[in-house]
Amino acid sequence: MLGDLIEPGTVNHPRCRYEKERDGRFHLTFYRDGVLSFTFAHEGGAKGLTLQILSMTPPVADKAGYSPVNIILNRREVATRWDCGSSTYAASSFTLTPRLVKGPNLLRLSLDPTATSCWWLRSLKVEPDASQKGGRRAPRK
Repeated sequence: MLGDLIEPGTVNHPRCRYEKERDGRFHLTFYRDGVLSFTFAHEGGAKGLTLQILSMTPPVADKAGYSPVNIILNRREVATRWDCGSSTYAASSFTLTPRLVKGPNLLRLSLDPTATSCWWLRSLKVEPDASQKGGRRAPRK
């Protein structure tokens, strides 16, 4: 499951596809130049939002892969050539607050052309900042 923003069948890009893993869960595989774009609404209730990602870079022929990702919100950079740097699933978060607008927001994730391997995205969520949830985040399992 990729959170409540993306569901199987909603991704329409020739360089991204859903794949089933051995444990029965799904991930979205980004191949070189793969792009995922979607819109979510922000009504201004929460002052800040954070993008939560659970992803990995699978090894290539027993060597570490490199899968830099560009994250853009409303045509403004959130992260450029960010690499999760892990061959197992790792959680990462990015603040979206400075780039948010009231109403529809366009979020775009793309695998950079310099990638030497694909990128697996298992979970993606947009949530209120931890400071608005009343404390620290619980560790991800």
